[in-house]
Amino acid sequence: MCKFNLKALQYKTVSQQFEVEIRNRYSVLDDLDNWETLRDSVQEVTKEVLGLKTNSKQDWISDSTRDLIDKKR
Repeated sequence: MCKFNLKALQYKTVSQQFEVEIRNRYSVLDDLDNWETLRDSVQEVTKEVLGLKTNSKQDWISDSTRDLIDKKR
């Protein structure tokens, strides 16, 4: 499962582009009863327009704590 960059929807141009793309996909889809087709098309548009969420990991030990650990050794 992908995590999408939903914060991008805060920007008006991105949200408008996303809305247009979703509407275009729905007009092309004939069979809206098929859940898999609907789900896949929404995920594809979301991935194209919003992109994936970047994972920024932060160190849980600060540099000063690392220095203290090194001094203790």
